[in-house]
Amino acid sequence: MLFKQFPVAAEPLTPNVRFRQARERAALSLEDVSALCGFLSSQSAIWDIETQQDELGSRYSPDEVRKFANLFKIHPAEFFTDNIPATRISAEELVTLIHQECTSRGITVEEFEDIVGWRLTNY
Repeated sequence: MLFKQFPVAAEPLTPNVRFRQARERAALSLEDVSALCGFLSSQSAIWDIETQQDELGSRYSPDEVRKFANLFKIHPAEFFTDNIPATRISAEELVTLIHQECTSRGITVEEFEDIVGWRLTNY
């Protein structure tokens, strides 16, 4: 053998890769997703989600991510992790977990709210 064969590394499972894989498993084209979502103006928006690693988590609200997940028949967390909680948590529990995560990352809840675009002050 003239050349040593190296194993091909698996594609990292980032949110954009997970989104594309979920879309393909649902047998939907870029055009299908754009048309079915109702809140996207073009298939280029879907292309951006699939090609830019932080697009889904930084540009789309939790409600929009949920709509994508419903369209693909997956849990919204599957875009971001393999560790899906077996049980649902309440809004109050989620807020507590967010507070803990903010503390561990050294950011304020207000900074978190500005980053994600939704408020926790009602909880």
